[in-house]
Amino acid sequence: MALDDLASLRDGDAMQRLFQRPQFFNVPTRLNQLAGTLMVQLEQFPALHSEIAALLLRALYLHLDLGLEQGATAAGAGFSSMRAGGERIDLRRLNAWIDRHLADNIRVEELAGLCALSPGHFHARFRDTFGTTPLAHVQQRRLEHAHTLVRHSSLSLGHIASLVGFRDQGSFSRAYRRQFDVTPSAVRRVRSAN
Repeated sequence: MALDDLASLRDGDAMQRLFQRPQFFNVPTRLNQLAGTLMVQLEQFPALHSEIAALLLRALYLHLDLGLEQGATAAGAGFSSMRAGGERIDLRRLNAWIDRHLADNIRVEELAGLCALSPGHFHARFRDTFGTTPLAHVQQRRLEHAHTLVRHSSLSLGHIASLVGFRDQGSFSRAYRRQFDVTPSAVRRVRSAN
């Protein structure tokens, strides 16, 4: 199927925009499975190549378009594929990577690399799209995980601090208090009293 043939399809003009510039995005498992199934059909019925290609492009377009609609109102909930000045910042993918590396020193360069953007461009796009800096977002993720661990685990506060990437318990307690208006030790005291 040629790109010119897309115009005749439903949402064809929008699908053509998928090819205006190089883009990186995640293909969900179910869409990947659909593609695999359709490739088997293509081998068996080569005459259907245009229809199968159109179906795959439409499925990809709908996945990306849905991600844009959901992400526009739910950035904090982790929806992916946020458009930022032409590039996509996949917040769900970034959050998953951040969560796996909470104990590490996370740098903007690493996050930018996941989105195939330069660090400066990524920082500006992230701030414009989500209203916070990438490192402030990382700090937020760390504190959210810490909050859960403080409330629901018996790990020491020092251990929790190291698990979520703080150098020491003091800096962890200060950041926790700024975020939640209570110290982690006070949360523990209330929890143990109940």
